[in-house]
Amino acid sequence: MARMKWIVMLVLAAALVSAPGCKTTGPSVGGSTGPLLADCAWINAPGPWVDNWNKEHPNEADRYLWMVGVSDAMPSGASLQHARRSAEEHAVDGLVAKLGITVSTMQLTGRDWTNETRQLVIGMYKQALKTQMAEHNVNLDPYLWCGVDKVDPTVIVGKSYVEHGLFRLDKGLLTQSVAKKTADGFEKKIEEHRELTQKAQKEAVDRARELTKKWSESLLVPKKD
Repeated sequence: MARMKWIVMLVLAAALVSAPGCKTTGPSVGGSTGPLLADCAWINAPGPWVDNWNKEHPNEADRYLWMVGVSDAMPSGASLQHARRSAEEHAVDGLVAKLGITVSTMQLTGRDWTNETRQLVIGMYKQALKTQMAEHNVNLDPYLWCGVDKVDPTVIVGKSYVEHGLFRLDKGLLTQSVAKKTADGFEKKIEEHRELTQKAQKEAVDRARELTKKWSESLLVPKKD
């Protein structure tokens, strides 16, 4: 009887893993197993999942910035490691937005600007931030992974998958040095792009320094009760 019960449990477990939709793709941080099917509500945005986590961990509720990274669609035979790198790259985009650096907040308007140059500026800020994260050992922590099958007509087999990662960043790692050097690195990158007028370069640099100061102060200065 015990053997039969054990076999039934194995069959049920196999059915769960093969169920369509979101499926686990490996261990989360700390060596525990990945998310179950019911835990994949975060794949589009952290949202309520993180709210619940904060309630369960009140002492760390304000410790992290949370981002979801979504990989490019990968053929079924692609390297999982490659997919996860793609998801992390996307998560850095979310981090830049979390820090308040967006096309909207940069407010780059007028004849000197186009949609392409505005996006170029955001991309340069991202690269400057990534450089400082690498130099200061500031890493995005992949907290959970979830892979989702996707029908893709461009793939010969007709199916690919998209890897989702729920990432978090310890705010304590974002030091004044990271902020200052990010702004400095951004200025150097701006000066290298001659397609931007000197006026546009100055606007971008001034606004980026202002926004960098804003996020650094909001994250680094202790909040008063």
